[in-house]
Amino acid sequence: MTAANIDFPENLPSINLLDDDRYQQRNTVFGVSHSVFNMTVDNPDDTLQYLWAVEKDWKLIIRNFGTDTTRYKTVHEWDVAPVRLYAIGNDPQEQNDLASTHPDIVQKLQRKILDWHPIDLKITK
Repeated sequence: MTAANIDFPENLPSINLLDDDRYQQRNTVFGVSHSVFNMTVDNPDDTLQYLWAVEKDWKLIIRNFGTDTTRYKTVHEWDVAPVRLYAIGNDPQEQNDLASTHPDIVQKLQRKILDWHPIDLKITK
């Protein structure tokens, strides 16, 4: 928001990407994905499909089979893996899921994700 010269609340969880020192100190980046074009205003997690984190060369994606009742839930029906782990430094196209061979990294990143975005995950259909 600094780049756009916009005032924002002091307690907003963010960093100024124009501040190179702060940018270099950032260790983990988190995100979520929802059903396409849908979100329940009073309960945004209602349509939550994925939570993810990138830390150094690792990316963990957690699949949420939550309560989404929208017609867009079917967009991701093909994806039944509860978690996916990629070594994005060596595999930037995310072709090789390493979750089964690195359960320690899965557990560590999953804990960080759920600390960042607490939710009662439904990880199976």
